[in-house]
Amino acid sequence: MEAFEPKPLAYLKRDVRKMVEERLGSDLEHLPSQDLATIRREIVALRNHYRRPDDREWKYGRSRYRLAAYALAYYPYHVELVS
Repeated sequence: MEAFEPKPLAYLKRDVRKMVEERLGSDLEHLPSQDLATIRREIVALRNHYRRPDDREWKYGRSRYRLAAYALAYYPYHVELVS
């Protein structure tokens, strides 16, 4: 049985990181630079779409990079608000 985690935010962020690493198949520290660049571009695209939701060129997708970008860019802030 896992020990009680006194800091729910830290616990949830750790779980997000594990989920992202599983999705990408590697630790974040050991990702190739081209993967990091792709995630960075996806984060920029997500934030641009948030600012301009009427953008016709935006396509929702479920690529592993887009899902990782969403989890890294937004999920920690949602968790922080809830906690």
